Formats: sequence, C-alpha cells, structure tokens
Amino acid sequence: MRLEYKILWVDDNKTGLEDIFDPHLKDFIEDMGFIMKLYEARSESDLNQILEKTQNFDFIFMDYTFDDADKGAEFIKNIRGKGIYSNILFYSALGSEELKKISLDDDLQGIFVQHRRHILRDIDKIKEIIRFNLMKNIDKNAMRGILMSEVAVFDEKILELINKFKNQGIDEELTTFTRAKAESFYNRVNSLNDNKLLRQINGKHGTIYFGSSARAEFLSKNILSNKFSGNTSLEEFANIFINKFCKEIILVRNDLAHKIKIVKTEEELTEIRKKIIDHRKNFEEINRILEIATNAKTVTEVLTKAQEEVKNQNFVDIASKFIP
Repeated sequence: MRLEYKILWVDDNKTGLEDIFDPHLKDFIEDMGFIMKLYEARSESDLNQILEKTQNFDFIFMDYTFDDADKGAEFIKNIRGKGIYSNILFYSALGSEELKKISLDDDLQGIFVQHRRHILRDIDKIKEIIRFNLMKNIDKNAMRGILMSEVAVFDEKILELINKFKNQGIDEELTTFTRAKAESFYNRVNSLNDNKLLRQINGKHGTIYFGSSARAEFLSKNILSNKFSGNTSLEEFANIFINKFCKEIILVRNDLAHKIKIVKTEEELTEIRKKIIDHRKNFEEINRILEIATNAKTVTEVLTKAQEEVKNQNFVDIASKFIP
C-alpha cells in the first residue's frame, strides 16, 4: 500500500470543477493520512502521455464530451483495454440518465455516472467511495510495510543532505562518528580505511554501518548545529527537528517491525501516515535551506532567505526565531 492516492482527471474544460479536487478531495484524503496526486489530461495527447508513464490510478474522472467530441465512452473502453480497472466517474452536462443509456449501450463496466453540475453537490458520495477504497486496500500489517519503506527513503534523504558537505571536510567527521556508533562490530569497522568505510556508508548496505538513528543524529549535531556555530537557536532547532523525527518515525518503525500483531487503532495508524507526510515536507525544506546555506555567508542570511523561500508556515515560524 502506498501513501499516494492517484486521481486521473480527463476533461478539456476544468471551469467550475477545480474546487472538487482542491480543496475538497485533497483535504479529505490528507485527513485520512494519504497524499492526493492529481494527473490532469486536457487533450487526447495529454491523456496518451500520462497513460504511457502511469496506469495505477485509484480513481478516474472522465468527461463524456472530452476533447471537443463525444469521445468519453471511447476513452473509457481504451483505458479498460489497458487493464486499468479503477473506479471511474463518468460525467457530462447531458445528465446522468443520458449517460446511463450510453454506458449500457457501450457496455462500460465499473463506472458511476453524474451530471456535471451535481458533482460538487454530491461530493460526500465521492468521498465515501474513496474512503471505502482506501480502507479496503489497507490493513494494519500493511502499515508496517509503509513505515519500513518510508524510513528507507528518509535514510537516503538524510545521507544526501550530509553529502552536500563532502567538500567542506565532513568526511573525517563522518568516519569518526560512524566508528563511535559501531561498537557492536568494532573490529570489522576498524579494519577498513576511511575510503573503504565511506564506500560502505554510501553503499547498498550502508545502514549496517550508519543506521537510521545515527544518520539523524549526525545530521543534527554535525550539520545543522555545528556548521552554523555561534547561534544556539540553531542547535535548538536541530534538536526539535531530529528528536521529532526519531520519536514519530524511527521509534514507531522499530515498534511495528518487532511486533507479530499490530494493536494500534485505525486512528493511530492515520496519525502515523500524516506524520510521515509532514516529515517528507520537512526534509524537502531542510534540503532547500542547506542549498541556500552552501552559498550564504552568515547565519542571518541563511535564515532570512529560508524564511522567504520555505513554504511550510510552521517551519518558517521556527526558522524566524533564529534570526538575530
């Protein structure tokens, strides 16, 4: 089970329907702990390009009069012919009864029909279909896989952030830090010279030498704090960011990984998914701040630019406290 809920919207005229997707469905899906990913096809060419790259959609919205012709039914047949059996909302200004007749005549399977102007009115029905699909496809054991997968992605993101400072003498710090963390296999690690150890850290089995918690700690202490020394607020920020990540992601991952039966409620699992999404955004913003930092000369300059460019308001509020 993935965190993205993929919607394909096929309509050459989006006027009056934008609010259906954002904010209505976007907010609803995020409240369930998932991310809405919307693919928009405004022409037959757009649709073909999208279908060449992605086919595992969760929901499809299809306009009957798409691309200035009554070709919606034809496109639905083509989509089904590609083995895409997602729910489809088939709509038109013609009205639902006319579309039902077209659907029966063309033997269209697995679709819902709706008048175009009634979609927003009946948005709660669409939400219930989405809720049913999400709950049908996820069980508590699937949460273990989601979290394990996401932590692996976070591991790579942290390592990418650390490696932004390879040209600033970070290698010696990294190897020293890793040796200190690797007491359980002391002899094995210390038999490697620095170059070999760095290859292991950045290799396929890097988490053996440089695990999730160690990566987060190194990013906090050796990058976010030490690289901007002289401002104690940065250390406070690093601790807040990394401590939350370790508590909300790493510790929960460890808890789920070692339990045969997951006893968390669906509400608790929803909160876990939401926190994963929040930390995805935080890492993207940390990455942007470090990109700024590599070109800035002072802490004030870094944080002023960060405040201007980072979009997450909570993150900006924290960053703004650091500006002297």
